[in-house]
Amino acid sequence: MFADSPLLAALAQQARAFISEFSSQNMANTVWAFAAIDVFHATLLDAISASAILRISEFSSQELANTAWSYATLGLQVPPLMDSIAAAFIANLSLCDNQGLANMAWAFSKLGVCHRPLLSAISAAAIVRQNELLPQELSNTAWSFASFFLVH
Repeated sequence: MFADSPLLAALAQQARAFISEFSSQNMANTVWAFAAIDVFHATLLDAISASAILRISEFSSQELANTAWSYATLGLQVPPLMDSIAAAFIANLSLCDNQGLANMAWAFSKLGVCHRPLLSAISAAAIVRQNELLPQELSNTAWSFASFFLVH
C-alpha cells in the first residue's frame, strides 16, 4: 500500500483549517480515507469528531455508518460522537440500507460500545429485513450481536 506521509500530513492540516466549511459528506469521506489506509491522525480525527457532533443532523444514514466504521477501524472511541451518531442513525433508520445496518452494528461492537437503543433499533430493522440481507450483511450483523453477547 502506498501512503504518502507528507501528503497525508498536509491534507490533514488543510482539512483541519477548513473543517467548518466541510459538508457532512466531506467529513465522512475524509475520515473514511484515513481509516481505509490505517492512518491515525489524532488532531484531524478530533477536529472531525467535534465538527460532526455539532452538525450530526446533516449526516445521511450512509455518512453516519461510514463515520462510525472509520472510527471503529482506527480503534478510536469518542463517546460524545458515538452517542450523536447513534441518535441520528435511529432517527433516520428507515432511510438506511442493509449494509449501513450491518456496518453500524459492527462499528459499535468493534468499539465495545453497547448502545442499547441503537442495538434494539438495528435488531428490529434486521428482523423485518431478514429476507433481504446479503450474506456479508447477515454475517456481520450476527458477529456484532454475538460479540456483545459474549462480552456483556
